Amino acid sequence: MSETHDAIWKIGNETWSQLPGAGFRPHSIAGRALPVQQPDADFAFGARHCASCTPTRYFPPAFKFCTDCGGALVNAASAMQWLPPYGSGSITRNYTPQPAAPIPNIERLLASPRTAGPDIETGLARMPLPDRGGLTLFVGPFGGYRDALFAVSRSGGLWLWARRLSRWLALKPAAAPLGPLSLPSSFCNFAAIRAAQGPGDCLLLPADAGPTLLQIDAQRGEYSVTVGAGHALGGAAVLSGNAFMPVNVDGRLHLATLGSDKASWRNIASQIDLPASVYFAPPLIDDNNRRMVWISEAGFLEAQLPSASSLRVQWTAWPEQGRALLAFGPPYRDGTGDWQLLFSPQREAAHQDACFYQRLQPGSSAAKPVMMPRVSTGSRCFHYSVPVRAPWDKIDEARYGDQRRVFCPLMELDEKELIIGFLSVENYDEPLMDFFASHDAQLVDFCFLDSSGRYHPIARRKMEEPWHASVFFHDDALWLYLDSTAELLRWSCT
Repeated sequence: MSETHDAIWKIGNETWSQLPGAGFRPHSIAGRALPVQQPDADFAFGARHCASCTPTRYFPPAFKFCTDCGGALVNAASAMQWLPPYGSGSITRNYTPQPAAPIPNIERLLASPRTAGPDIETGLARMPLPDRGGLTLFVGPFGGYRDALFAVSRSGGLWLWARRLSRWLALKPAAAPLGPLSLPSSFCNFAAIRAAQGPGDCLLLPADAGPTLLQIDAQRGEYSVTVGAGHALGGAAVLSGNAFMPVNVDGRLHLATLGSDKASWRNIASQIDLPASVYFAPPLIDDNNRRMVWISEAGFLEAQLPSASSLRVQWTAWPEQGRALLAFGPPYRDGTGDWQLLFSPQREAAHQDACFYQRLQPGSSAAKPVMMPRVSTGSRCFHYSVPVRAPWDKIDEARYGDQRRVFCPLMELDEKELIIGFLSVENYDEPLMDFFASHDAQLVDFCFLDSSGRYHPIARRKMEEPWHASVFFHDDALWLYLDSTAELLRWSCT
């Protein structure tokens, strides 16, 4: 049946058609027609909708009231976002969902019976990949989509998951292409910042060519990049709407920052000479104290914004020839501050506890030695698979001393009282540091850990470096990307 339009509306650079008794439908922006496969047209155009009418009726953003019932219009729903490596683009592994994009009903997976195969089959789909391994996946309001799924390869390829077509679509560069991203996955975090115009966000990437602003135009199937000077050493931190990324310029540390027009980068020089081959883990962002901290194996970089026009930058090397054990998780946070796990060969040679937690405060001598390192989410800690309140707390050796299965948390969900991670199938009788330093394949169960201490496996794999796996939510489903086995698994939660 053909559609009868009441009128064609031209509002600014947008064209809308008014439908009889059914609101409006967007048709084009700046003369470009809306793609047929665009699923989030209301978000792309900043449309508003009537909460009283059924079915939902959309209106141009300039409208305040429904032309049919007179009810007040509301804005398009908020976007869901998941940025690598752990969801927020920062080092924390505690995932906080947006109010309008809640965590799906993953409880149904916990109740699913374990089958004879390696995976929980309830709602499972084995998804295609745009390239064989070497990918980083992210979800967010990019290119006019509310919560689209994208993949970027270490060589600079970029794809969009077209959920209605069930396939990946390659995005082409409008001019200069996105270059390689060769930082290890544990260092290569992404950050998002609001686009200068229109709805949605732009992406900040630590590319080899320098700090990179990536803008996606899903209508044209294109992207554009704005690259700053210097070699990116870690991902960006976004504080008070401003973006900062550590870069190396001729052996000296600079902080690259995005201009207010979001169209160019500028570098803030420092007097810090960097150690050789230093790279930074995802930043720790303290909004209350306007503070950003990037951690490396050799030390940590702190930047503070006392005011909108000033920036203080300081580098602190670890004491006692310490080396940060970044694979064990983010710094542990308690009421006294943030504490980073270190290993000191100097202490080991002196027959002292080689591992200790150092407070992340320049000039601080506060340190807490431990007999053995603990894996952490930042707020929860584990001795192998035994929960401990604080990482320096001792365990009951008589009760737990022989438990040597390794649990590594990947995402903590406070709202659900769950942790998603992996658990080694067998005991690991070597030191825990050797587990995370090993390149051998490990047999592990990816699983949920509930508040009662029970594990609920969903997938078993023998794979190298399972701590580089990515787990995220998108399209009412739980997704698990395994880089070393080149697999993308999706469990529907509806």
